[in-house]
Amino acid sequence: MKQFPGIIEKIHIARFRKFNDLTVKCGRKLTVIAGQNGTQKTTLLGLLAHPFSMSKENPEDERQNDTSVPVEIQENGFNNFKTIQGYNFVSKFASKFKFDTSTEKPKEHEYSLYMVDKEIGDHGVFTLESMPRDKKSHKLRLWKKGARAAGDGYMHYPVIYLSLKRVSPIGEEQKISNIPLLLSEEEQNFLKTNYAEILSLPSEPYETNQLKSSNKSTLISHPTTYSALTVSAGQDNVGSILTAVLSFKRLKEKFPNEYKGGMLFIDEVESTLYPASQENLIKKLFKFAKDFQLQIFCTTHSPAVIDMSMKPEYKNDCSFVYLKAESMSNIIGEEDITPEQIHAHLSLKPIIVEHPKIKKIRVYTEDAEARLFMKALLPGKYIKLLDIVRVNVGANELFDLKERRIKEFTDNLIVLDGDQPKTGRNIILLPGPFGPDKLLHEFLKGLSMNDPFWPDVKNTGSYSYQVCFRNYREPPSTAKGQPRDFYKKWFKEQYDNQWWDKNGLKAFNYWISKNKKDAEIFLQKFVTVYNYLARKNKLPQI
Repeated sequence: MKQFPGIIEKIHIARFRKFNDLTVKCGRKLTVIAGQNGTQKTTLLGLLAHPFSMSKENPEDERQNDTSVPVEIQENGFNNFKTIQGYNFVSKFASKFKFDTSTEKPKEHEYSLYMVDKEIGDHGVFTLESMPRDKKSHKLRLWKKGARAAGDGYMHYPVIYLSLKRVSPIGEEQKISNIPLLLSEEEQNFLKTNYAEILSLPSEPYETNQLKSSNKSTLISHPTTYSALTVSAGQDNVGSILTAVLSFKRLKEKFPNEYKGGMLFIDEVESTLYPASQENLIKKLFKFAKDFQLQIFCTTHSPAVIDMSMKPEYKNDCSFVYLKAESMSNIIGEEDITPEQIHAHLSLKPIIVEHPKIKKIRVYTEDAEARLFMKALLPGKYIKLLDIVRVNVGANELFDLKERRIKEFTDNLIVLDGDQPKTGRNIILLPGPFGPDKLLHEFLKGLSMNDPFWPDVKNTGSYSYQVCFRNYREPPSTAKGQPRDFYKKWFKEQYDNQWWDKNGLKAFNYWISKNKKDAEIFLQKFVTVYNYLARKNKLPQI
């Protein structure tokens, strides 16, 4: 069977209160309108529903759909067929709009519906504008632009509009009557089954009643253990929606040749329902749309409804628009938006964007002195590419970890002191024949006392050659390991006292200035090894 294409393709609102040049696409099965309070969701729903009436009579007749007037005779014929409650398939202007004639004037409102049927209106475009209801009255109405003949302002499709009146508590209604139910056994089973599945109710005997008051009329399916007058507002809401769907089902089956589809409009579809029931209802609406050739439109604030309607499996059948106040006088519609964005905007809890950390090649060294020397040798743009691990690991341990093919130590950079014989594709040796601490000790000791490196040359009493070597002039040579401790203690004294400036790089920088060739060779080796590791880690090369 050919898939039902829907009835309305889209709506374009040239101007209507806070809507200006707004276009909203319609889903062939379901269109969901969401947004904060005051974003004209119900207004948009009403504009979509307004210009439809299956009846050939004037849809604005004040007696049409008056629940106080019982319908005793079901008139024959498709256009005069009534809903289960005895109403016409029509969406009355008064149930959706109230114009303020002191501030709103004729022709200040205009919008167009783009129809699937291109024989309607101007090649499928049906444009309406506001105009005086009559010559004497100051009241406004929405009517087809340029049309004047009676009935020209409406398109003939069956439509039901469910306002929030449907969830007014039964206990607060006046003059409630229980009308005899004229449903077939199949229709009663339809109500009971869907009612129980939407509300996730247990399997038990049900009965269906039609309750009618001065304000509303609805079918109530309820367990036989309690009265229809005691059902909850949620049960009442589901009953109203199912009654509407059943009315379309009956119309389609009664007039299979004339029926070309219908439209159901539901304001705040989730009203009075708990989240799981909201999800069940949305699933059912998609099914009803398919089974009975319905195009369904609803407004919502519900996270459950938003998440369910935006599931990937419904993307071809559902259109979603989020209305947002761009300013005090303009409301825009966003269609390319995620559920996370909507929830954040509705709850006023901004999304915190966590920028992904850029992957860097880690660097392992023997000690802090090596890390400082490396920072002095490399330009800042290269240092930014590295994650220099602040942990001290001996050269033999680092080499052993690499040789054992531990990924962390084969895919990252190992920087060893210049006195090490170790080699490898991911290993670089620092310049010089010694470790960084001894290298600096020997270098500085070789400077004259009046070398520009010493601040004391210009400012007596400052850091000087004598201060540098006062406590650590020559290393002891008696015990194994003592020379290494000697150089480390000397280095620490200079660094901790910030005699080489705050960052501790002054002495290294001076060594580099006197050993430019060695520094350049190290830089070249670094680029080669880095690019090897970058390829291995799928990172940009330098």
